[in-house]
Amino acid sequence: MAAIPLDDAILQKIYAWIDEVPLSRPKKNMGRDFSDGILAAEVIAYYFPRLVQMHNYSAANSVTQKQYNWNTLNTKVLRKLGFQLSKREMDDIVQCKPGAVEEFLSKLQIKIANYRLKRSSQYDPDTDGPPEAPSPLDRKRSEIRDAEEKGHYHDEALASDKQLASPVSMDEYPSSIAGLARAFKPEGASAELQAQLQEKNSVIEEQKETIQILEQKIQKLEQLVRLKDGKIQTLVAKLRTQTKS
Repeated sequence: MAAIPLDDAILQKIYAWIDEVPLSRPKKNMGRDFSDGILAAEVIAYYFPRLVQMHNYSAANSVTQKQYNWNTLNTKVLRKLGFQLSKREMDDIVQCKPGAVEEFLSKLQIKIANYRLKRSSQYDPDTDGPPEAPSPLDRKRSEIRDAEEKGHYHDEALASDKQLASPVSMDEYPSSIAGLARAFKPEGASAELQAQLQEKNSVIEEQKETIQILEQKIQKLEQLVRLKDGKIQTLVAKLRTQTKS
């Protein structure tokens, strides 16, 4: 996520937002107080208790433990909120670089707001509690509504069965269905078959004529070949007589 320019107005909003969250220790220096990741985890847990398991984070003064806390928060929590910190950003926070915590909190505030908006439209088992059970009154209303719907569908089914059981003449069918039925009468089918046979016969006759024409052309070509062979033999004989003389 791109860095957000932090002016005095934005910083004051961030500090006011953090003041609304009950934290386990008072804030004296933002950089040092948030460097071990504990307060950051508490801020997220305030909004999404099921998203953060606080026993995974230990208060620390060593750089190694602070980095462990931030890596855990980054992979287990921030990823679910839709963003993650780079190693450089985490190192800046651990080393209390001026402005690093404020920049992180500005991003976190936006992501928390977006995530809360997303939660309002769908249930998330990672952060939300189990859905509320319906009250006895709601269950009774649901049972009555289901019974009424079943009775309604039952009446419709009976009416449909009676309609199917009654004799129906061809005239009562839609015109398209009646036309389809007439099209498949035996005499209609035989006439269509005869038309197809006639068409195939005409194609066969045309092919026969084509074959006859081709055979005639072949015969003419064979005659031409024989004539040329005769001329060639005559010329060869003349050449032989001339060479002998």
